[in-house]
Amino acid sequence: MEISNNFIKHILKEKGKINLPRTQNLSPEKGEQILEEIAKKFELTEHPKLSALTILAVLFQQGATARSCNGNMNITIFGKDIKLAEIRKIFREHNASRGERKFARTYADQIYTIALELEIKGNLANKIMKINPTLNLELAEQVWLSDFQVSNPNAPKNLRELILSTFEKKKKEKEKYW
Repeated sequence: MEISNNFIKHILKEKGKINLPRTQNLSPEKGEQILEEIAKKFELTEHPKLSALTILAVLFQQGATARSCNGNMNITIFGKDIKLAEIRKIFREHNASRGERKFARTYADQIYTIALELEIKGNLANKIMKINPTLNLELAEQVWLSDFQVSNPNAPKNLRELILSTFEKKKKEKEKYW
């Protein structure tokens, strides 16, 4: 079977649109679809996609990318009460089940900017400060301390290492019991 140039052109149209199950990030197209759906569901009329991204930023900064995070997590923003379970449902409807962390990695820089403006520390900030009591981090640094920022090349390396150290501690704790 020969692969023709015509077929190559055909498959290249899919490049960047494919949502692979083992990738670190969500495709930009899938991310846009999810943002549009959130804006529609919650009737966000002013800056709809950015408002939808803000909803996700607030949730994700508080740990909503973790599978163990309770779907009853609730925030009130833009005059709307929003449950994490509703957001997860939208992800499932767009074939991105359990894709919250992938989404967060894709939009990590934008989430950082939004969280910094809203002064929301990363979900690992308190844990890292407790483990390292002599560490003195500014708010701008603490905002980076979210689990999904660990592979973001734009996050400062020393902060990514601190995030990674929390993962290593979890692994060691699990090994104690096996």
